[in-house]
Amino acid sequence: MKINLTDRDMALICYIWENKITSYRQIYDRFFYQSSKPVCSRRLAKLFKAGLINKVPISNLGMAQHGYSITPKGFESCVKISSLSGTIGQAKSDSIEHDLRLVDIRERLEVSREVTRYYTENALQGLYGLRHSDEYSPFVELRSDGLAKLTLGNKKFSVPIEYEASLKSIERCSYKILAYHTRKGIDGVFFICLNETIMNRFEEIERQLAKQYGPVLHFALLRDVLDKSKDVHFRNVNGQSVILSGRNLTNQRVLTNC
Repeated sequence: MKINLTDRDMALICYIWENKITSYRQIYDRFFYQSSKPVCSRRLAKLFKAGLINKVPISNLGMAQHGYSITPKGFESCVKISSLSGTIGQAKSDSIEHDLRLVDIRERLEVSREVTRYYTENALQGLYGLRHSDEYSPFVELRSDGLAKLTLGNKKFSVPIEYEASLKSIERCSYKILAYHTRKGIDGVFFICLNETIMNRFEEIERQLAKQYGPVLHFALLRDVLDKSKDVHFRNVNGQSVILSGRNLTNQRVLTNC
């Protein structure tokens, strides 16, 4: 099926690439919020029939019955007319639920007035200009889940994002936390946890490391991060906070980084 791709189509496909996978709700909220849901559904159906996006079954999130990823054909379409040229190619989601939550985290943080830019893991690993930049090399090497560029007062910071929804990865993550403490060029880390049990365990690890290196991780619960009605407080183990504003309707988001 042939299709005339609009600017919104290309931005949507690049957005899916950046996030590896997205849900219908996430696509609608970002690209079709001024249209009706039937308009969104029809457009996604056309992109699917044209072989540009795939449907991916998802479960347990209460979001939708399937998400969307891009196909090789969709990736090639983006490369032709965007800065995806020179990327490492497509990256598949190894953990669908984890990656969908990271999309929600991105959407929430991007509308805070303190966040001037947000890069996903796939953008950091894939976009040539980021992957080969000295500025972003710590986050590329550590495979950060995301990166928020912040302006706090008159100072600018680059803060990696980590999201943990399980204690199963605690050994792997412990090495990563140590690397965040010892790697130069890290201003701090926003460490988001699914629940209190997970956060308490990682806070224990951070307290031990903070004795030698000082606190680096700033913690918050996922439910607090996603609550758009209030500010988000990221606190370190010494009780110091970084506060990001609640939803700022005047903040203009960059649709994609492609």
